[in-house]
Amino acid sequence: MENEVTEIIETDKERISIQLEDGAEVSCQIVMIFRINDQKYIVLIPEGDTSDGKGYLLRFSLDSEGGPVLDNIENEEEYAHASEVFHQLFDDGETDNFSFEE
Repeated sequence: MENEVTEIIETDKERISIQLEDGAEVSCQIVMIFRINDQKYIVLIPEGDTSDGKGYLLRFSLDSEGGPVLDNIENEEEYAHASEVFHQLFDDGETDNFSFEE
């Protein structure tokens, strides 16, 4: 995409809990928060066994009180683009086998 502004956003938090569609709560490690133009994204991996290389890529924002708001990315093109940007930003060889839950 042309004229794209991309940056990594620093955070002092290391973990966050998310609620899955089935109601289960999962504690996750924050891998990265990054911004593409005006939209922020967060990449999470579940704590514990991560040998399967699965993680979560979600939209990220803060509510009026500064708490995190996480939303699914519904648009397939946006999802694919955010995934590609994450792999470019985190290009240290460790993400070669990393994929996202859908």
